[in-house]
Amino acid sequence: MKLPKGFRFAAVAAGIRPSKPDVALFVSDCDAACAGAFTINRAKAAAVVDAERRLPSDAMRAVLVTSGNANALTGRAGIEAVDAMHGAAARALGVERSQVVGAATGVIGMRMPFEKVVAMMPRCVEQLGPDPSPAAEAIMTTDTTKKLASRSVVLDGTTVTLTGICKGSGMIAPQLATMIAVIATDCAVDAATLSWALGEVAPGTRRRAGSPRDRSPDGATWIATAPSSRHSPRRSPRSVSSSRATSRRTARARRAYSRSR
Repeated sequence: MKLPKGFRFAAVAAGIRPSKPDVALFVSDCDAACAGAFTINRAKAAAVVDAERRLPSDAMRAVLVTSGNANALTGRAGIEAVDAMHGAAARALGVERSQVVGAATGVIGMRMPFEKVVAMMPRCVEQLGPDPSPAAEAIMTTDTTKKLASRSVVLDGTTVTLTGICKGSGMIAPQLATMIAVIATDCAVDAATLSWALGEVAPGTRRRAGSPRDRSPDGATWIATAPSSRHSPRRSPRSVSSSRATSRRTARARRAYSRSR
């Protein structure tokens, strides 16, 4: 599978789950534009609350995903767990805490054993490499197989690649509730345009994947770009003047989707 340049991946077993890898790390080698689409369940998990405050951003470096514990409905302790885990990832990578976002999937309402993740973070960073398969396996819960896909397109005579790593098998309503996906690309796109694009396409994607009888507070989709490809930067068809304007468009798309259900 062809992969975009500028990204590395890793996974370790921290002990959240009894015997399987449960921590996945997706890293950009340079400051990356990053945007996200999130569940609109009002009972949002701690990692979702944290990511919504930080995105879109033009200086993201890592996405940390844990499995086995959703860190949802855990109150202030859940937010503190996110800060501890993401802080540990930032220190191990040598970047700022604000440059790390993440997600969690698994059992709801249980305390996140963040100490285990913090302890394993240096080893996780040591294992970073070009193969995304270990990370794709580590984010699985009820999935029966790893989910990876890649597509290359030509822009201005230059080939760019988009690679997606995803999990989700049931509990994917309302609107991306526990569908977690990380999309990496070497296309030159700014964060505001990425956010606009997700706001445009996510409602239709969720409509195809929704499972209305299963509901969860977790889940998100990120798209990050480390623009190593040499082509004209992509902009949205409309003028995207600020991330605030992009957020308004995303909110309108979500409301339109809600009315259509």
